[in-house]
Amino acid sequence: MSSAFLDTGILSLKPLVTFTKRHRPTPLGLAGACPELFAGRRSLHFVSACWALGPQDMAEIASEWRRVSGMLPDALIVFLASTDDDVVRLSRSGVPTVLGNTSILVDEQIFKPLPDYDFADAAYDAIYNARFEPYKRHGLARSIDNLALLYDAPFGGGVSAHEAGIREALPRARFLNHEYGKGRHAPLDKTGIAREINRARCGLCLSAVEGAMRASMEYLMCGVPIVSTHSVGGRDRYYQAPYAILVPDDADAVREATVELRRRKLSKLAIRDHMGRIVEFERKNFLEAVNALARTHLGAARLFDSLAPFIGAQPFTEPESDWSRRRLVPVAQALGVSLPPPRESPARAPESVA
Repeated sequence: MSSAFLDTGILSLKPLVTFTKRHRPTPLGLAGACPELFAGRRSLHFVSACWALGPQDMAEIASEWRRVSGMLPDALIVFLASTDDDVVRLSRSGVPTVLGNTSILVDEQIFKPLPDYDFADAAYDAIYNARFEPYKRHGLARSIDNLALLYDAPFGGGVSAHEAGIREALPRARFLNHEYGKGRHAPLDKTGIAREINRARCGLCLSAVEGAMRASMEYLMCGVPIVSTHSVGGRDRYYQAPYAILVPDDADAVREATVELRRRKLSKLAIRDHMGRIVEFERKNFLEAVNALARTHLGAARLFDSLAPFIGAQPFTEPESDWSRRRLVPVAQALGVSLPPPRESPARAPESVA
């Protein structure tokens, strides 16, 4: 599959299989946003959550599933749930659902322990890879003396009021993207992010509510332990002692946990080996579920030999963004259909895509 198609989450054209994300205002990802691409075609669609699912989300997904399935009777739309509870709740609402916490799709060939970086000579006591949004609760890291931050550029460019507040609250922190950009925000690729994670003694996860939070698994696959607040959304599925500490919403508790992890004298390779075996088990089960659905609905004996297409995909999220529409053009051309004119999207609150 070409990268142009993976950029929109099209995993296969023959048979037609997609992997996209639930994102307001599209509770069922690409199938719900652009049904004209799939009309009259037998297809299989996997939709993952961007955010923790509450009762209203469950009802919205179920309603949208019935609507889109009615429009596309030849399509099977399957939701990927981040937690076992979500599997049960969505299944009871009539939505075909399998356990598919997207943390397991972190690329382990990139996010891994690097031989040049060890805990003994770590550059940072802690690192936090998180967009500057209020729900990320950067202020809970204010007691850490040697803190490094990784972050995306703000929507719309410039410095947001919230970012300015973070800089005031964390005057000792190193703002790595601006260090690399010599005062301007410079994006780091995955290799650069993995390198900086390897330079830290632990990774922080400080939100109370969000999605599966891929950065959480990126820490662990790099062999870096975690300090996390209690949360909903699915990231804590893979937290096990002694490689993760859960703390209350208190800055001093966050700092004390980073000190405790340093005392434990953990091994990066041991953390990576432990998490690698867990991820391998989860991936095997997920792959079996994917292939069983493809066999039943599409008649494909074994469609995927590995999860590489899922790992390499950049799932479609927002239907009316220029990014999404540009990347849908080759898909529409390959399928011989025309994209409808863009619709104006309603304003929405930020959602995590981690």
